[in-house]
Amino acid sequence: MSWTLEYHGDERSLEAWGLGQLKRTRLNQGRDIVSFCEVSGRADIAERFAPESTITIRYGGVVWFQGVVVKAPGYGTFRGEGHHYELAGPWWYLENLIFQQSWAEALDVKSAESALTSVYKGRVILGQGPDGMPLSLHGQIEEIVRYAAEQGVPISLGTIDTDLVFPMDETKDLSCAEALTRVLRWEPGAVVWFDYTVGPHPAMHVSTRATMPDRTLAMEDLTRIDITPREDLRVPAVVLKYEKLHAADGVSWTTTEVDAHPETATGRELKALVLTIELDGLRGQCLQQPIRVEKIDEMNPAWWRDHLPGLANVKLEDIEITSAVRTSKLRSELVSGTIASWMPCEVEEDVVRARISYETPHETVIDRDVAVRIHATDAETQVYEHMVSLEEAEVTPVGLAKSLYEATSVLAYDGFIELETCEVDLNPYLGAVLNICGGRPEWAGMRAVIQELREDVDRGKMRVRFGPAKHLGPDDLVELLRVNRRRRATRRAGVCTRGRASGAAALEQGTHGRLDNAHAGPGQRSRVILSDPEHPDRTIELDVGVISKDITVALRHEPVSDNGILKSRLILASDPFLPSFSHEYKGAKR
Repeated sequence: MSWTLEYHGDERSLEAWGLGQLKRTRLNQGRDIVSFCEVSGRADIAERFAPESTITIRYGGVVWFQGVVVKAPGYGTFRGEGHHYELAGPWWYLENLIFQQSWAEALDVKSAESALTSVYKGRVILGQGPDGMPLSLHGQIEEIVRYAAEQGVPISLGTIDTDLVFPMDETKDLSCAEALTRVLRWEPGAVVWFDYTVGPHPAMHVSTRATMPDRTLAMEDLTRIDITPREDLRVPAVVLKYEKLHAADGVSWTTTEVDAHPETATGRELKALVLTIELDGLRGQCLQQPIRVEKIDEMNPAWWRDHLPGLANVKLEDIEITSAVRTSKLRSELVSGTIASWMPCEVEEDVVRARISYETPHETVIDRDVAVRIHATDAETQVYEHMVSLEEAEVTPVGLAKSLYEATSVLAYDGFIELETCEVDLNPYLGAVLNICGGRPEWAGMRAVIQELREDVDRGKMRVRFGPAKHLGPDDLVELLRVNRRRRATRRAGVCTRGRASGAAALEQGTHGRLDNAHAGPGQRSRVILSDPEHPDRTIELDVGVISKDITVALRHEPVSDNGILKSRLILASDPFLPSFSHEYKGAKR
């Protein structure tokens, strides 16, 4: 089979391009690198392939690699001059593109009904979907790859074998590559690899150890071998402690949820992996309003005495109520508290009218019209509560401890092998686990995760490195603990999707409170007696009832002689009238 290289639509064989020394390195969660040299002795020695241009290399018509030119330095030997080129795979684009998420922002921050606009920001919440709900590892990887593809990155989405739910992680200004690596820390055994044989762009796959196919090689086919069992990396237990700090109405409290695997693990075992994971707790603001009501009893003298201050000293048995009417049909009166629109009750102004008669030692009132204004309601005496804002606690991931245990409890084999091949193997080594037969018995089923593949095409040699992912940090327990140390709980989950912060809702104030009728008395009086408490027999009595004729008794000026001097004085008297006085005022006291 022949090798060809396509550049700007021009496809030729490597020999026709004058290229040689073709090599390829494929790396888990890193750049795939292809290098080749331009032979010397050519007249057109200037750079053939411009930096950051795209090149496609095929073997037997099948795409073997597709990438961008990242290095084109010159070199010289005793035979002449030339150029050494390096191409980088799709991971290079992911390293050079900042991952951004769409955040909702209110056009009018003062209005709860404001329209929203979408703004892309470098602040991201990994593990949260566009709807604000938790996003699985599968969904998060898909979001990152989709975003990159929308920005023109030549990449497509392949198979993602993990559907793990991980804690939300708020961070900012990450490249797409960093975002992928950050979320994949929760799946230590995952391998990211690219399939170049599909088109039009390489497909990115994410495989986990549990789902990887086995790739078995014979001992006699290997030219070099180095295998080390890493018993020191085995973890006997994984215990995750999820801490949530809740806050509501100025009160805060903490809860802890424990996820352990095996279920009997305590976290106190030697070499146990114990992670304290902070999750966002419940945050809420509740408006409380105590309400007290009393029944409206408009025919009850006690009810009227409570509403008319002038009746405070009148005995109930001396009060008579007639012709009482109301403008409302609601049963109760608002005594204390205020009614707000969020309460499940009605309220309206009520005018209660009646005719009242009563007698005291000082006055007698007969059928006097009285009225009071109150707020009538159908509310009950209780404390009404209204949740002004509520942010639910972050959902606790399920099965994360088990997933981490399965990735770190198995015996890992670390090392490399070298072999010579006559033909290029298009079947991927990355995304598979390695077994070796014909050597030690345990190697036949070691299922070592392949992390790196180096191919020297001209010499027909291949080097395969396998074992734990060193760039992920699980070489020892301390490094694995660092997975969690730089993570922090999100405080902006609601802001991302709703465009406003938690608790930003305006407090709804009350609209109706108690009405006080601060009258001095029930109205006009027909009889008034003024007396001295120390001399109760000394009284001044004014009684309209003794007048049997339509006349007015008022203060009037009267001329008098004082020691021969004409003076004037004020007297309480009526206008002069005919001498039928004794008959018309027969009821008057002397």
